[in-house]
Amino acid sequence: LTLTHALLGTDSPAFNKGNTAVPGSGGTACEAEDQRGTPRTVNAPCDMGAIESPIADLGITLADSVDPSLPGDILDYSIEIINAGPDNATGLIMTDTLPAGVNFISAAGSGWVCTHASGVVSCDLPSLMAGSATRITLSIEAPSVSEPFSNSASVSSRMIDDNTSDNNVMETTGVNARPVLTTSASRSFKISGSSTAIAPDITVSDVDDTHLESAIVRFTSGFDETVDKLVSTNSVGIATNWTPSTGTLTLSGHETLSAYQLVLRSIRYTQIGESPATGSRTFSYQANDGNADSAPATSLLSIDITKPDDSADSDTAPTDEFGEPPAVNTGDNGLPSCLLYTSPS
Repeated sequence: LTLTHALLGTDSPAFNKGNTAVPGSGGTACEAEDQRGTPRTVNAPCDMGAIESPIADLGITLADSVDPSLPGDILDYSIEIINAGPDNATGLIMTDTLPAGVNFISAAGSGWVCTHASGVVSCDLPSLMAGSATRITLSIEAPSVSEPFSNSASVSSRMIDDNTSDNNVMETTGVNARPVLTTSASRSFKISGSSTAIAPDITVSDVDDTHLESAIVRFTSGFDETVDKLVSTNSVGIATNWTPSTGTLTLSGHETLSAYQLVLRSIRYTQIGESPATGSRTFSYQANDGNADSAPATSLLSIDITKPDDSADSDTAPTDEFGEPPAVNTGDNGLPSCLLYTSPS
C-alpha cells in the first residue's frame, strides 16, 4: 500500500524521484528513499515517486481478571496491544470507555501515560516497534448491581493501519449475586430446662442460584462455652458440626435453598451444665453459594430462665394467702396437735 502526497508541477521532487527521464529514478528499480529521504516500504517499480507512509498493523485484546465478579468487587483489565508491522508505530493512543456504574481506580503500563475523565481512560505511548507488544493494567470497582457489564477499548497510531478489524475490542463480565438471608431482629424467651428455635422465620434466597454449598451460624456476643450450645433438629442431607470453642455451628453440602432454609429454621439454642444463665445472646447467619458469601443476618435472643424448683430452694418462711404464718392446730393444753401424746389405756 502506497500513500502518495505528490507536488504536481515542473521539477517536482515527487515527479523527479519517479521520472524515468531522471537518471537512476525509473525503470525496474525504485530509488531506495522517497522525496523526504525516508526508506520506501514497498520498494517495487516506482509510482510517481511520491511520499510513502509507513504501515503498522496494530491489534488490541482485553481480558478481565474475575468473571463472574461480585457487586462492588475490585477487578483488573489486562489490555494488550500488538504491533504486527511491518513498520514501527508512533503516537499510539489507547482509549477505554468504562461501563456505567463502574468506578475508575487506576491505569498504568510501561512507557504509557494514562488519564481519566468522565468515564473515559486515555493512554499515550510514544512508539512501539514492529513485532512487539505492550500491556496496560486498568483497575476498576465493579457496579453495585448484580447485572453483567461490558467494557470496550480501541487503539490507533499515526501510522496507516491496513487491518482495522482488530483495533477495537469489548469484554463482558458477569456478576454473581450473593445469597440473601433475612430473619427477625430480636426474640425473647423464657426457658425452663428446654431448648428454643433461634430463627424460626429465617428466609434464604439467591436470584441467580438454586443451591447453596454451606452456611454458618455463630454466637457474636454473650457466648459462654460452658453453658451455651446450638443444635439442629433437621438435617435433610446437610451435614452439621458444632464447635464449642468458637460457638459456631457449620452447615455443609450441595443442597437447595429450601433445604438450607429448613435446617436453619430448625436450629435451637439450649443450655448445658447445672447452672442456667440469663442475659442476651446475639447470633450471626451467613450462607455461601460456591462463589460468594451472603451479607451477615443477625438476631438477638433475650433469655429468662426460671428453675422449676425455685420455691423449694427458698429460705423464706412459708406464709398463708394473707402473708401471715400459717395457723397451727392445737390441743386442749395449747400445744400443737402434732406434739400431743396420748398414753395407752
